[in-house]
Amino acid sequence: MYRKIWILVISVILILTISTISGSVVAKEILSAKIELEDGSVIIGEIEEPLIISVKIKEEIKKIDIGDIVYLQMNFQLPTIWKLQGSWWLITGKNSPRELHGFQRTIEKSLEKGSLLGGYAGHFLLEQVEKWLESIRRSNTILLILPKTEEFEALKELREKYPELFPISSKEFEEFNKFSPLVYLTYDIKTEKMRGVIIADKVDASLAEMLLEDLPLNTFLRYEKGQLKEIKGK
Repeated sequence: MYRKIWILVISVILILTISTISGSVVAKEILSAKIELEDGSVIIGEIEEPLIISVKIKEEIKKIDIGDIVYLQMNFQLPTIWKLQGSWWLITGKNSPRELHGFQRTIEKSLEKGSLLGGYAGHFLLEQVEKWLESIRRSNTILLILPKTEEFEALKELREKYPELFPISSKEFEEFNKFSPLVYLTYDIKTEKMRGVIIADKVDASLAEMLLEDLPLNTFLRYEKGQLKEIKGK
């Protein structure tokens, strides 16, 4: 349980139960911990098993018993750029953006064989996702949606039912859905997966090539004249 929680930790303040003996600080066997999570909630509880932390100091690894630590702060380093690697699902609905196959083939060439798992078999969007839900959850995903269609409207339902697959808030969605072609790339800390949303009538090989480059995360981008440009206005 605690191992999973630590993945989500932004900062940790370890509060030890201590006593003073001959001027020295000694930790008791039972340790209490206050853990602040990303969503602002706080968990307070006991650490039952001794833990060892390995710290790299000037190319040297030092192992520290957690019972000897009086104060600990951890900063979780999130990815800042998009990386098209690992296993991927390209997910679209019953109607696909034009030139999808060229887009797909370009991405396939950059990934290891078998890493691109598909997801464009003519089903409605929500039906497609639920058909392969467990595999999709375990993989990185790119949603490819035509604007101003029933599939576009289905994005709202998908976001409400499976927010981990579409981590854009309702407010952001309403503000930016008028832009097309729209590209939004992010990293979901809870699933540790990359998530992409592309809303466009056409997704060609040149757009796929751009996704192979280092691109900024959490930035709304518009695809214009063969370039991705940040959307600065609403």
